[in-house]
Amino acid sequence: MKQLLILFLFSAAFLLGSAIEATAQRYFEEVSDVDSLVNQDTVILNFAYTFKRPFYYSVQIQADSVSGANAGTAYLQFSNDKATSNTKWHTAQTMTIDGTGSDYALYEGILYARRARLYFISPSGTRRVNLYTFASFKQLP
Repeated sequence: MKQLLILFLFSAAFLLGSAIEATAQRYFEEVSDVDSLVNQDTVILNFAYTFKRPFYYSVQIQADSVSGANAGTAYLQFSNDKATSNTKWHTAQTMTIDGTGSDYALYEGILYARRARLYFISPSGTRRVNLYTFASFKQLP
């Protein structure tokens, strides 16, 4: 009888432990976007999440030139400001969009800031660029 009670207690502890672990899963977010820059244009892709804890991030950008050949730029930016119109963004990575082909970038790291965005700009000329973005964020354990 004693052995049966001990076996029951171990089983209950095992089931309770696995149930607690299952409710504490890590947060994960993915963002996928397709847009285009035309002539003198600006495209801003805000990641619509306020990061309250550190997250791993992986941001892949592809800029595919459709027409024209003058420069544009993509910026990966972070901010610790609240969501207001006076947000101060700080550039962490820069990719030059140049030429008539495709440009690729993959940025990975640990995000400690509260907010993140991609800022694309084509300052001059007559050009069209298709922008493909895939980003994933995973909360640190």
